[in-house]
Amino acid sequence: MESDTDVPTGTYHGKRWGEFGAAAFFLSYFVLALFDPVGAGLIRWLLTGAMGFNGLFFLRRALDSRPRLILDEGGITDRTSLSGSALFIPWAEVEAVQPTIGKKMVEVRVRDLDQTRRRAGWFRRRWLGLRRLWGKRTVSIFLGMLGVEKEDLSGMIEDGMLAHERRELGFSAAALELEPGVAEPESAREGE
Repeated sequence: MESDTDVPTGTYHGKRWGEFGAAAFFLSYFVLALFDPVGAGLIRWLLTGAMGFNGLFFLRRALDSRPRLILDEGGITDRTSLSGSALFIPWAEVEAVQPTIGKKMVEVRVRDLDQTRRRAGWFRRRWLGLRRLWGKRTVSIFLGMLGVEKEDLSGMIEDGMLAHERRELGFSAAALELEPGVAEPESAREGE
């Protein structure tokens, strides 16, 4: 958390035991349904296939040791969506943190959703395209198993946006610790 620009940093891995539990549930259903002699209809096979797919999906996520969310000097790296692909959002593109009704999600409004979509994986790119059609310019960060509260993460993202803006304006970290109204950009001091 101590840096020259005072950008909040954090790495959140998530609680993998929950993903292991989901994988065990779906895979056990898959195995039971696969060997169940009762019913051989198309619906049963489609449901069995979907359960098997979900089980493998959650097992892959549980075995993935990469952090789910990273806040650093460059911006936000988010792997919390169900697609599992990383989405990097530079601080320069973060416009605001929007309140959400539920406790398990933070909405980050970006300046240019199309630019953000270009950096997303295939599935997430499609999802962000749908959100754009609905008139939204937000990226959802799911907090389900991260172990961080919504208010804390929202505050860290707002602090990161503010630190980035101050850095862009030329404020030094030392100047930011002065009383309000005293700090001035380094570029203004250089001209004297």
